[in-house]
Amino acid sequence: MVYKFYLTEHSLATIKKLSKNYHPRYQANYFDRYIYIMDYVMRFSSVSSNSVPVNLQRLSNMLGVRNSTAAKMLNELVMEKCLEKTKLYKIGVNSNVFSIPEQHEMCCEVVPLNESSMAYKIIEKRNRSLESYIDTPDGFEYSKYLNLLSISDYSGTSSCIEYVYSSSLMDTYRIKKNIKKQITNLERIKNGDIFVTRKDPLSRVCCNFSILHHKLRKYLEFEGKTLSCIDVRNSQPLLAGMYIKHTLGQSFDELDEYISRCEKGMFYEDFMEGVENRKEFKIKFFEEVFFGKVTIRKTKLKKKFIAKYPKVYDIICQIKGGYDSGTHADFAVGMQRFEASIIYDAINLPMIRDGYPCFNIYDSIVSHSEEVLEEATRRIYKEFAKYGVKPALNIEKF
Repeated sequence: MVYKFYLTEHSLATIKKLSKNYHPRYQANYFDRYIYIMDYVMRFSSVSSNSVPVNLQRLSNMLGVRNSTAAKMLNELVMEKCLEKTKLYKIGVNSNVFSIPEQHEMCCEVVPLNESSMAYKIIEKRNRSLESYIDTPDGFEYSKYLNLLSISDYSGTSSCIEYVYSSSLMDTYRIKKNIKKQITNLERIKNGDIFVTRKDPLSRVCCNFSILHHKLRKYLEFEGKTLSCIDVRNSQPLLAGMYIKHTLGQSFDELDEYISRCEKGMFYEDFMEGVENRKEFKIKFFEEVFFGKVTIRKTKLKKKFIAKYPKVYDIICQIKGGYDSGTHADFAVGMQRFEASIIYDAINLPMIRDGYPCFNIYDSIVSHSEEVLEEATRRIYKEFAKYGVKPALNIEKF
C-alpha cells in the first residue's frame, strides 16, 4: 500500500530529524505520527481558512499517545517553524489553532506503508472517522456553501443555549454534556472549522449545522440573509412506509392507508389524543414504536399503533429481528439510508452540482435563497413521485 501525504518541503527533513530523538525501536512510529500531524493540518487548511483547530484529546487518541506527548510533538513542529500557532481556541478542552507558514511550499510525499506500520493504522482509523468524507469530491463540493455561512450574533447564542437547556428534562450530566457540545460546535463554526461527515456511501450526511440545536439556527446567515428550510411533514413515518413498500417489496391496503395519512401530514394526530407537546410525543413514539427493542410488554402508545396498523408493526418487528434481538437498530439504519438516498443523493447533491447553494439537515433542504427553495420543492415532488407519493411540505424561516 502507498499513501500520499501532503507536507511542506521544509517539514519532511525536520520530521526525520525529530523522529531520531526517540528510541531506535520507536523512531519509525514517531516519524509516521509527525507526518500525520502535518498531513492533517495541510488537508483541512485547504477546505477552510488557513487556520486549522486541533483538538489535543482527539489527536492523542488518533496517534495512540498521551496528551502530553501529542502536545510536545505539536510544540516541536512549531519551534521548527513547520507549523504556526495562531491563536488560542477556547472551548473547554485543550485545543489550539495551527496554520502552515506562508513561505513554505506544499509538496506531496509518497510513502509505502506496511499494514503493520503505525501510519497505516492511524490512517485507517482516520478514514473510519466521520470527517473523512470532506476529502471526497462530493464532500468538498458540499462544504463550499457551508464555509460561506456565519453566525450573525455570536454573543446572543450563549443566552439562547442557557434558555434551551434550563427547562430540559435531562439529568445534569447530560445537560452539561449537550451544552458543551453546542458551545464547541459554535466555536468551530465561528473559526471556520467546518466538517462534513458520512459513515459510508449510503448513510446520512452530517455537518456543523445539522447537529446545531434548532433554536440556534436563527443565528445563521449568508451575507446578511437568514436561512430557511423546506422539509417533509411526517417525514420519518412516511419514509418508514416507503422503505417497507419499495425497498422490501411489501404492499397491501393497510400500508397504503398508513402512507396516505403521512402524505396528508396527519399521521401523528391519530395517536396524540390528550397530548399537548408534539415534539416530546414524537420522541416517545420513535423510542417505543420505531427504534426500540421488540419486547413482549406493550405500552399504551404501542398498543394504539398495533391496533391501527398490525401488519405494518409485524414487518417492523421482523426487520428488527424479533423479541429482544440485538439487531433492533437495523430498521432505523435502513430508514436513514433510504432517506439519504432520496434527500441527499437524489435531491441535494444534484442541486449543488447544478449551482444551487444549499445543504440538507436530514429530511430538509436549507438555503438563504427563495429561488433555491422553490427548486428544492420541485425536485422533492418529482423524486417522491417516483415512489407514487406526494408529501406535504413545510417551509420554516429560522
